[in-house]
Amino acid sequence: SYGSGSYIYEWQESTDNLTWPAATGTYTNTTYSPDISDFTTIENIYYRRVVYSGLSNTCKSISGPIHLTRYHKIIDNTISADQTICSGHTPATLNGVQPTQGDHINYPYQWQYSTKTTTWTTLSAVNLNSYSPGVLADTTWYRRIVSSSKCTSTSNKIIVNALDPVTNFNIAGDTTICTGAVPQKLRGRKASGGNGSFAYQWYYSHDNFASPKTPVPVTGTLEVLTPVALTQDTWYMREVTSDECFETSNIIKVTVLPVISNNVITPANPAVCDNTIPSAITSGTLTGG
Repeated sequence: SYGSGSYIYEWQESTDNLTWPAATGTYTNTTYSPDISDFTTIENIYYRRVVYSGLSNTCKSISGPIHLTRYHKIIDNTISADQTICSGHTPATLNGVQPTQGDHINYPYQWQYSTKTTTWTTLSAVNLNSYSPGVLADTTWYRRIVSSSKCTSTSNKIIVNALDPVTNFNIAGDTTICTGAVPQKLRGRKASGGNGSFAYQWYYSHDNFASPKTPVPVTGTLEVLTPVALTQDTWYMREVTSDECFETSNIIKVTVLPVISNNVITPANPAVCDNTIPSAITSGTLTGG
């Protein structure tokens, strides 16, 4: 037999608290570490310790049993999905899959966020399956912790990538031309921010955009716009898009003047004698310009 000093130990286990075979593994030491392999199929298991002492194990003591319950680990604790937003905007709701296993009853949730991916801060009072962040100014990571009895599970991480707002999106400048002329190029500084890649769209209007705006065809997607010849006042604006970031420029006006007309002069008397002052030359009323 085995012993420790003047005592001999035998650890026993049971699934019904009635039949007590020797415990799995090393069961003759003062303490016993349950063999977790037993818990692959057994949900409930009892343990007790029998202590013998004296010649031929004359004395015998049986401890009270302890009851261990195994809960399956939590599964399906996943959240989705990565997003890209423009800084200062609100991302879409972060959706979480309904977890299973554990105690099959209660699933308290804790949502956590991090802006450095190493330090996680728990969002207080957010015991919800899904989570709706507010306005974000910086890129932020999220994860969800689910508890169920003695089981805890940490979800995957998702990232909400907050891009810098688009800057340098305004245009210049107001100008005046005569009807039928081609205005000078309309320029805007090269945009910055966003994801570093930009798409441009120019629009024009003949009523200062009181009516729906009209895209400039052909060259309207370039950074700089070369307008066509104009015969009436025209307003322009430019939209700049970079991934989820979007900005609309100021409005500039190209004023179109009508051509000068009625520039006709008429002499009162086309012939005069030498050393005679001619009559005044007259003209009609000018228009245009």
